[in-house]
Amino acid sequence: MIKTNITEMFGLKYPIVSAAMGPFRTTDLCIAVSEVGGLGVLSHTSYIPGGVEPNTVKAMKINMEHAIEHTDKPFGFNIRTARLQIDARPLCDEIPKFIQENTKLKEQCLYALTSAGSAKMLAQTQSFKDLKDSGSKIKNFHVAPALWLTDKCVRDGVDGFVVTGTEGGGHQSYEKVTTLVLLQQVQQKYPDIPKIACGGYATGMGLAGALSLGASGIAMGSRFIASKDSEFHENYKNIAPPSKASDTIIRTGGLGTIRLWKNKYSHIEFLELDSFI
Repeated sequence: MIKTNITEMFGLKYPIVSAAMGPFRTTDLCIAVSEVGGLGVLSHTSYIPGGVEPNTVKAMKINMEHAIEHTDKPFGFNIRTARLQIDARPLCDEIPKFIQENTKLKEQCLYALTSAGSAKMLAQTQSFKDLKDSGSKIKNFHVAPALWLTDKCVRDGVDGFVVTGTEGGGHQSYEKVTTLVLLQQVQQKYPDIPKIACGGYATGMGLAGALSLGASGIAMGSRFIASKDSEFHENYKNIAPPSKASDTIIRTGGLGTIRLWKNKYSHIEFLELDSFI
């Protein structure tokens, strides 16, 4: 067992978090990661066990209920708070109320991850404040792909950062700063705020490196996609293990920069990042 402020904060055996990967469903993956001592995360999605629920507030509630039925360990959830994400505000308003009304959920759902937009949308929502004031130990972390964004996170009152450099899969900064450099910058500026490193981590060596640079844990996406407990299609799962580091490409998507596997889709459907700089 590796003890860090992240493992202590959430009661984990390992300082490893499954990255949120909405709009895909990660409910089973969330349960599996939490069950073995990491921190599983439910994605912002309309997919539910056995089907689709177009109302994402209802979908999140269903996935949360499914999670507490299959694990008694801590877990979290993600809300993308981008301006284009029209369901972000309803999720930020309604999900904290739902958690507060369910005793088991209140005990287990301890990690609220916001990303791709405003850090204050959840942190300063009255229902989330009420949830924290009610005795919940829930913490709000925000994905910070740039140093200046950590300043906004601190101003908006979040409890921690997910520091994601250009190696990451989604919601990056246009500044193209690597996780290696960004993590050091954030640690120097905010040494006392809990940090989860994300972007390019898949091994014990990566975890050791992140811990040595000031992070208290790592979040992994692609590595978990390839796991047997992932809900992703087998064709998708089979991409990552044999791939090389040079098999991905940075593109600009609907919510910002994203890293994609090099194929016809990524070359035709998405724009070159450099065309925006």
